[in-house]
Order: sequence, then structure tokens, then C-alpha cells
Amino acid sequence: MLCLEYLIHLINLVVDNKTWKPIQLNKGAPLIPHLAFADDILLFAEASVDQIDVIKIVLNLFCESSGDKVSDQKSYILFSNNVNWQTKHDIVTRSGFHCTNDLGKYLGVMILHKNVSQQTFSFILDKVNSI
Repeated sequence: MLCLEYLIHLINLVVDNKTWKPIQLNKGAPLIPHLAFADDILLFAEASVDQIDVIKIVLNLFCESSGDKVSDQKSYILFSNNVNWQTKHDIVTRSGFHCTNDLGKYLGVMILHKNVSQQTFSFILDKVNSI
């Protein structure tokens, strides 16, 4: 957990100096460079080769100083629909990570990237009500 805190600190430093360009869900919303839980982290940045280079530099610095390793086999990139295929190809090639359209489940809950409705999480209510 302390290692993850160090990684978050490195990310925040690079965001503060405006090298890392995090996402913003809408005008006026906070910038989101990452979301973390336990020893897992989701990274968010502009879809560009420059940004994957920044991310790789931060991850390499983190790995060199902590002794941890990033698993390329367990690391995925999810692109928004408005990223063209050439940019996707360039970023995936440069990063060494896999491209995905589905991040799957985390702690039993689907990680969604589309509109969420009440029906989306009804299975959780059903489980709780059945206890």
C-alpha cells in the first residue's frame, strides 16, 4: 500500500507540472489522473503517444525506486470511441500493453464505460435481499 501511495505521489507531481494530461468528464469537473483501490490502479490520460511516454516514464521510475514491476500481461488500455485506429495502434505498440473493449469485473462488479441504469446493479440488490 505504501508503494501505491508513492506511485500516486509521482503521478500527482507530473500532473501538477502539466506533463501528464488527465481526463476531465465535463467542463468544470475535477481532473482525474487515476483511481486506486488496495493494490490496483486505473490510470487516465489523453490518448496520445506523448502521454503513453509520460506514463511509461512514471511507471519505470516507480519500478526502479520501489523494486516492484508492472505486469504488461495484466495491463490493458481502454480507448474512448473517438480515438482513431492509428493513434490506438501507436499507443498500444509503444506501451506494450494490451488493448481491450471490456475491463471486465472488479470485486464482482462490472467496470462499465457506458450508461448505467438501475438494472445494471440489480444483481447486487438481489444478492443482499436473498441473505
